[in-house]
This record gives sequence, structure tokens and C-alpha cells, in this order.
Amino acid sequence: VHEHRILRPGNVCCDFFIYTSDVHGFAVDLFYAQDLFTAREVIRIKNLRYREIPHKVYFILVGNEGISQQEMDTMLANRKSDISENCEVVTEESFKKKLKSLTGNA
Repeated sequence: VHEHRILRPGNVCCDFFIYTSDVHGFAVDLFYAQDLFTAREVIRIKNLRYREIPHKVYFILVGNEGISQQEMDTMLANRKSDISENCEVVTEESFKKKLKSLTGNA
């Protein structure tokens, strides 16, 4: 794990970069949103910043357990513009489950 790694192109600074066994890795960008409206705006800004990055990027909603993964997925499905293919928006709980499946600790 590398904290605050600069990713190119664009000199984007992610919160964490997690190296995987295949020498690549993925970026993690944490954010807080008070509600779905705020989350939509934060995701819009992050998507613009990370769309050219050649790594998988996880935008992780932290600190608000009142917003579920299902609500996030519904909100994203109703967006006018799509999230970049390399980006995925998840709640903290969903990300922890995904990490367990990636490491084989299910």
C-alpha cells in the first residue's frame, strides 16, 4: 500500500494505491457525502479527474452508513453521463467485502 501516490497522466493524487501480485494495482479515493445529491456531485468531480488513469479506481463512500450500495447503484444508473470504465463507486462496507473476495478471505 502506498499513501498519496501521484498517478499519471494528469498528476492525480489518490488517497491510497494498493499494489497487487500482477505488478499493477488499483487506486483508492475516499470521500464523504451527506446525502445522495452531494455524493453525485463529488463523484462527478472525481470521475473527471480520474478518467484518464490507466488503473482501476475505487471511489469509496466513508462515514455515512445511511447511504447503501443499492442506493448508490440506483443513483449512478440514473446519471446522464456514465462513470469511466476504470472507476467504481462503492460504500465502505461493499469495498471491504470486495477486498475479502480478492484476497480469498471470504
